[in-house]
Amino acid sequence: MTLKHEYAVLLADLTYANILLNHAKDMYDFAINYKAKYSDSVSQAAGYYRSNDYEDELCWGGVWLFLATRNHSYLTEAEKHYEAGAAWGQSWDEKNTGCMILLYKATHKDQYKQDIEATFRNWMPGGSIPYTPAGLAWRSQWGANRYAANMAMMALMAAEQGIHATEYRKWAETQINYILGDNGRSFVVGFGQNPPERPHHRGSSCPLIPAPCSYFEFQQPGPNPHVLYGALVGGPDQNDGYADKRDDYVKNEVACDYNAGFQSAVAAIAVKQPERGKHTVWLIILLDKTEWEHRPHGDS
Repeated sequence: MTLKHEYAVLLADLTYANILLNHAKDMYDFAINYKAKYSDSVSQAAGYYRSNDYEDELCWGGVWLFLATRNHSYLTEAEKHYEAGAAWGQSWDEKNTGCMILLYKATHKDQYKQDIEATFRNWMPGGSIPYTPAGLAWRSQWGANRYAANMAMMALMAAEQGIHATEYRKWAETQINYILGDNGRSFVVGFGQNPPERPHHRGSSCPLIPAPCSYFEFQQPGPNPHVLYGALVGGPDQNDGYADKRDDYVKNEVACDYNAGFQSAVAAIAVKQPERGKHTVWLIILLDKTEWEHRPHGDS
């Protein structure tokens, strides 16, 4: 690529970034002016993904916009909506852990550091969060891997701010290593030792058209016809129990919010300490399907 082409790509990226930033500002203005829970408006979502409140989202969105624009009005809003104290854990419905870390990054106020430390005292061994025998911090039965991976990402973000950096990075690595195979099996489709082959995912469990895709195909006992490379399944019960069953949407479902924190944590570990990666190909999780198909998926 020539310098001219590189400049054109950079200019296009900056143009697109500004479009996204303007949309983010518009959406945040709407959220500030019309405060309500989305699940009260979208009744179909209430039965499955009911929101507990919106304060954490207003904090989360505000602090990100402050970091992007350095406009202090966003920081003021973020701090106004901050919920003090130890957080339950980063998830689709709670952003408090992320808020305290980003607010500490923006302000270096001691309150936020104390809340970060209180949160991870709960999450570290000996805290209030139970652990499976093989070492997964087990927050909830539905998508247990998701919560552990999300908090691994949060721990790595806190470490970047100089908060118990060695301890938090080491803990995050134990959680990601569990998911990648330290427990005896991988929970990532298409990767590592004995990975899931029957994730609860409609597209990967259907044969190619024009073959039918019905409940009959859903009930077939074999592996899914399509390998959903890189997808993180929900994970084990509190005793590390897990069965690779397509109809088990508690332990074998996949979701965008399952992979988001997981891949972010994997990337952070790969960048910061690649030589320590017990699982030799950290970045394989981030590669596209073509790359995957040319690698030995049994390596760990």
